[in-house]
Amino acid sequence: MGIFRSLQQRGIEKRQKLVDELQGLGFGIIDDSRLCKKGEIILNRGLNSPDSNFCVFIKTSFFGRTKVFFTDPSKGEGGKALSKRELMRRFSSFRVSDAWAEKVKDEVLDVQKAKDPNTRFVVPHGHWGENEGKDDGASSRINIIREMLLWHYDIDATGYHNHVIPKHIREIAELERRCGILKVPSIELTLPHRNPDSSNGPHMNIYFSSLETASSFYGMMVDRLVREFPGMAPVMERKKLLGRISDMRARNELALGIAHPYGETQLGAGVLSMGIINELDAGESLQWLFDFIRKYADMVAIYNPTFSNSPVSFSGRLISEDFFRGIVTKYVGTTAKMTQNNITYAFSLHCRHTFGKRNYFDHDTHVYSGVPFYWRMASPLSYGRLVIHFDEKNKERAREVFAKKDFTSSEFVQVLRKGSFSRNGCEIPAKVSYDAFVELDGGKLLPMKARRSLLRKMVLLTGKARQGLQYVKMFWQEAKRRLKLWK
Repeated sequence: MGIFRSLQQRGIEKRQKLVDELQGLGFGIIDDSRLCKKGEIILNRGLNSPDSNFCVFIKTSFFGRTKVFFTDPSKGEGGKALSKRELMRRFSSFRVSDAWAEKVKDEVLDVQKAKDPNTRFVVPHGHWGENEGKDDGASSRINIIREMLLWHYDIDATGYHNHVIPKHIREIAELERRCGILKVPSIELTLPHRNPDSSNGPHMNIYFSSLETASSFYGMMVDRLVREFPGMAPVMERKKLLGRISDMRARNELALGIAHPYGETQLGAGVLSMGIINELDAGESLQWLFDFIRKYADMVAIYNPTFSNSPVSFSGRLISEDFFRGIVTKYVGTTAKMTQNNITYAFSLHCRHTFGKRNYFDHDTHVYSGVPFYWRMASPLSYGRLVIHFDEKNKERAREVFAKKDFTSSEFVQVLRKGSFSRNGCEIPAKVSYDAFVELDGGKLLPMKARRSLLRKMVLLTGKARQGLQYVKMFWQEAKRRLKLWK
């Protein structure tokens, strides 16, 4: 055992050369044993500086082998063109020489240029385990945050289904603060159908200006009205709820995103609809849909990787096939099929060009891997992102804010609402955009091939099984509801 300890110690000493090099360039060490595995160091260029996050994972094994792992954050066509090896950079050596450390450092410096220091990446939709039954996520907080770090996220705007639990949000916020991520209080709210007794309806991502605002909204409008399964719509009157949302938006106390505009999943012999477009099947009109987007939405989701890409049938339904087929052809392509994500993508762009609404990538991730063994497994967090950018003209004022590490949830909501935020009497503009690393493959929009991972699917089988049990519960509750209505 002595020889192995000696090898490990030599590996740690050599690893320190690279760590020292990166620290000398402004990278900070994330000092939290809960987030870092044994023998591991995570460095973040934005931890102690005004720069946005760019993280590097470094680990020395028991046998003295040193591994370095980080990802390429290139945007647009450059991001789409990356191979799997280019997307997920991995270096490994038993003998960490000065030359090896210098080579890795140069690679880190080159790749990190792909993310502008004044650009912030946002996770706008996702779900958490360790939730006391208040959400339908199936992963630990540590695994979720590690994946956010690997893909260089700066702002976490995810939230539970139909619940705001202040204690949980504070715990997550403190853990994320230690590694340079801002936690924005939010909720994925299931808006009831017109019938208040319905247990279903379209999903909305709501982002709050503060935890107090989120708690107040939840206490007044949702608490004690939620059903046992988190994803089901609270028992409330839709008109009253929308009135409250409208008032709070006007005061910049919240911003609203339309999650997965076309969303439905098979539930036993029936179909459970969860998108605003699916309200057309419940009797709403296209005009109602457009009026809703104009009046209440700040953003409309452009892609959701959790939904099936199977063809959508319009037979015997009230959804306007001609309209949606027209926008899919216009915005996705003449060879595009009528699938859920193709319809969502086209509708989101239609809302942008027609109503001036922003687009956002709708991760909706329920199961995370947590960066095991530095395997090249592209996460859904790599499929796309919401992006906030401060241009050259305004970057100095923005950097003053980020240097103080006090950019707030309120300022985030302002950016989503009006494209700027107020600080000390000054208005600081920001550009809100998105990346969607998807391609048309066989008529369906799918993540780029380099970002699809069969290995990830295998690793997450246990988590998927836990999620499956939650959906069994969901099916049982829906069956009981329908039986009650039938009686």
